[in-house]
Amino acid sequence: MYRRYYEILGIPEDASPDEIRQAYRRLALQLHPDVNKAPDAHQRFIELCEAYEILIRYAQREPFSDTAYHFPTPEERADLASWEEVIREARARAKRHSEMRFEKLQKEHEAFQKSGLYDLSLLLRYFFHIVAVLIALALIAFPIVMAIVEEFVAFFYLAYFWIIGTFLLWYIWSNRKNWFRLGDLYFKPAVIREFLSAKTVAGSDPCFYCPGQKANGIPFEIFLLKVQDIDLRSRGALWHEVKYKRKNLTVQIPRSHKAFLVHLGSSAIKLFTLIIFLLFIPVGSVLWKFILGLFAGGILSTILHLLTRTRPKTLYLLNGTLVIKIVIWLVVLGALSRITSQHQIVTGPYIYLGFFLLIFFVDLIVDPLANLVPRNRMYIPFFPQPPAIMERYREGYRNFLEAPVWATIYPLLKWLF
Repeated sequence: MYRRYYEILGIPEDASPDEIRQAYRRLALQLHPDVNKAPDAHQRFIELCEAYEILIRYAQREPFSDTAYHFPTPEERADLASWEEVIREARARAKRHSEMRFEKLQKEHEAFQKSGLYDLSLLLRYFFHIVAVLIALALIAFPIVMAIVEEFVAFFYLAYFWIIGTFLLWYIWSNRKNWFRLGDLYFKPAVIREFLSAKTVAGSDPCFYCPGQKANGIPFEIFLLKVQDIDLRSRGALWHEVKYKRKNLTVQIPRSHKAFLVHLGSSAIKLFTLIIFLLFIPVGSVLWKFILGLFAGGILSTILHLLTRTRPKTLYLLNGTLVIKIVIWLVVLGALSRITSQHQIVTGPYIYLGFFLLIFFVDLIVDPLANLVPRNRMYIPFFPQPPAIMERYREGYRNFLEAPVWATIYPLLKWLF
């Protein structure tokens, strides 16, 4: 009776609940809209969810109710008027659940595309694929050129470059059908023209980022949270657990089509400037390449906002606490580095220790001190935000959880994207 469901999941009929879950997660990832572009992906996903819903409950033998499935024992089966009717109802419920799941995934995928991050990640993937081809060709050509320019024996000394390049080129060639077919951009010229030429909706709110324009674009969402209680559990010196009880809030800021496109372009400028600095700028330290790339991207994106008269969307991140942390990072890293006579930035022997201490302990020191300032002033943005958001900050809401590592990575990612 359930053989077809086991075949859909690709598992034996004596599979355990854990094996059923693992098979479902693996196949669900393959049929996700971000990955599978096949026209029958929707139907296959529904069948997959139906198989999972029925088999997992069959394996666990949950009791029958209006909201759960029941697979009765032989004794109970005699009391049912029609066991087949029970199975049909279970299948119908499983199908409804799977359709709801797929619709949720589709909505999340569409929101991801409209946010602009999908196009940025896709362009980044295309960029790295092109760079991989260039690197492979350079690795193959380098020993040959050196053998011609210098002497033939140089080819044998540098043969490992040729071997690595050949292997990389072979890998690219074996995946040639999809190497430069990673997907289609969401914001094609026609979509951008539609955004730019879209008529303002009557009675819509004014755009916060572009004075004088209406909010006829995708709103910008700010995620805020407020810690209400901290539960610290300890079992000896080596085991600790912290649980945060917090209130979460997502606030939408009205935004025009123009502001949305400018913000998308700003993120692209920051990202590609950072990549260019990491790959091509001749600075001795990768860490300082990264830092200088961030500063250069910030300057270029600021110029874009000034030219288009559009407020940056990331100004809500800039508060007193973040400025103090940035200053501490720059001072410590600067003290552990030096500039050579060739204008190269060289890091000292304790740079990794300094980086470790910064990323794990700066937040533990700065945040408790900032919490001593009344009325949450150290977390209120320097630049005014919409009144509803400013009121939330005064109530104690913050941009992210002040936890080590996360408090450093999260604002950086939000600033980039």
